[in-house]
Amino acid sequence: MLGACCSENDPKGWGADSIFKIEGGKLKFASYYKMPSAQGDTENCVAHNGSLIPIPGRDIMVQAWYQGGISVMDFTDAKHPKEIAYFDRGPIDPNNLVLGGSWSAYWYNGHIYSSEISRGLDIYELTHSPFLKQKEIDATTSVKVAERNVQNQHKIFWPKK
Repeated sequence: MLGACCSENDPKGWGADSIFKIEGGKLKFASYYKMPSAQGDTENCVAHNGSLIPIPGRDIMVQAWYQGGISVMDFTDAKHPKEIAYFDRGPIDPNNLVLGGSWSAYWYNGHIYSSEISRGLDIYELTHSPFLKQKEIDATTSVKVAERNVQNQHKIFWPKK
């Protein structure tokens, strides 16, 4: 079972996403992204099974964090990724570390689906915020795919303006 990796004292790289840029055809490390809200000792928390969200001109990802919930992050500036949305249900048991939380979080046809290990399926919609414009949400909901396999991220071609 995974332990808590999102406490205030854990190193930034523990359980985090590594973000790379492609320079000269090679991967170059840019930064780590770890959800910003610290979790307690009874919440298993590590980055697990996420996917890209198609928004033109931006690099946006939804990431599962077990009992840390889900986080939507903008890594368009690979050296300075930031959280732009999240959902955190809290610990399953406030007194004991038990396996649970968001196993995966995948964008599919305008929604985010998260399989929650012990509590079922969560379905989310993006909403307008200072970090996400309505036209960007409209663009992501315009993308429709017949099936979704995140190990095979399909290239999306946006219409030229």
